[in-house]
Amino acid sequence: MSILRKRLFLLLEGWGQASLAGRIIDGILISLILVNIAALTLSSIHSWALKYQTLWVAIEIFSVIVFTAEYLARIWVCVDNPENIDLPSWKARFKCIFKPIMIVDLLAILPLYFFLFGFVGLADMRYLRIFRVLRIMKLVRYSPAMQIMGTVLHAEKRAIFSALMIGLVVLFLASSVIYAVEGHIQPDAFGSIPSSMWWAMATLTTVGYGDVTPITLTGKIVGGFVMLMGIGVFGLWAGIMASGFSEELRRRGFQVQWQMIAQNPIFASLSAKEVLDVSREVKPVTLQSNYLILRKNVKADRVFFVVSGHVEAELPKGTEILKNGDYFGELGILHGGLTSTTFVTLDEVQLLEMGRRSFEELLARHPLVKEKILEKAHNRRHWFDEEISEI
Repeated sequence: MSILRKRLFLLLEGWGQASLAGRIIDGILISLILVNIAALTLSSIHSWALKYQTLWVAIEIFSVIVFTAEYLARIWVCVDNPENIDLPSWKARFKCIFKPIMIVDLLAILPLYFFLFGFVGLADMRYLRIFRVLRIMKLVRYSPAMQIMGTVLHAEKRAIFSALMIGLVVLFLASSVIYAVEGHIQPDAFGSIPSSMWWAMATLTTVGYGDVTPITLTGKIVGGFVMLMGIGVFGLWAGIMASGFSEELRRRGFQVQWQMIAQNPIFASLSAKEVLDVSREVKPVTLQSNYLILRKNVKADRVFFVVSGHVEAELPKGTEILKNGDYFGELGILHGGLTSTTFVTLDEVQLLEMGRRSFEELLARHPLVKEKILEKAHNRRHWFDEEISEI
């Protein structure tokens, strides 16, 4: 049973990376979520709701069955999550149930069960159907962009709360001032501070519906100041989110770059701090197939480390295929400054690019790395017909 559970965990929580079956399951669930979104949208058209009622009911029942099975399966397999390895099974499952995404999964299927078990009638069911909208949130599991949004909101929660408090203070001030200025003239629109808040909110957000407007000169001046304040307040929100997105993307990019470096055998001897130093000297590069990276007999000013894909080296005696863990471009720097070989990508390739000066500093600072590179350069003499002398 535990083996079956582990396999199911890889299928459900492997984000499509475990196997072809995992990618198929992800595709089915994503497709079903999109079908639900389309069905919810189209069934809101009154004529379509009546004409295709049987179809909407069938989609709803089938979806709830599938999503219920998925929900229960995720609770069952969560004990195999590495983050729960030290927890008892009951505690791991209890923790899983109260994850935000699992709460969304539960709310997305509850309405139908409330109706089937008689907790609500048809009239109340119309209001509960709004929870079906939450099914779009299930896409968070498969969307890196939505995951980044959640991470940014969590990371910037203090700044967002501060901006919210500033916005509420400005909203209250704007409502109070416009009430004092316009309340006695337009009691229906500005007869109290709460009723004035509608105008203040529309003005601060620069929406400007125009259903409620000041008519006195003083009121218009106040409105102008509120508009300018609104630009600042909501500009603050935009700045916080933009900064958070930028920082999260930079952090994720750094993590990927760190892994690329750490997994390269050349850098296996480096400490975490030294890997960090190297990461500052390299630039990730992604190239398409049949891309000419280096041409023979031109100035050697870069070294490339292959992360994924295949690169072909065109040699006097034939060709050599370089793959993950290999590197090239170092011979030209070590032997006089000209590239010794032409290198072309065979498919999409990910590389780490390092400039000549950084490469020379790398050799100077890290003797073990230098030893490995010189050893491989020595072994690469067989690429050439005595064109490169022994190191």
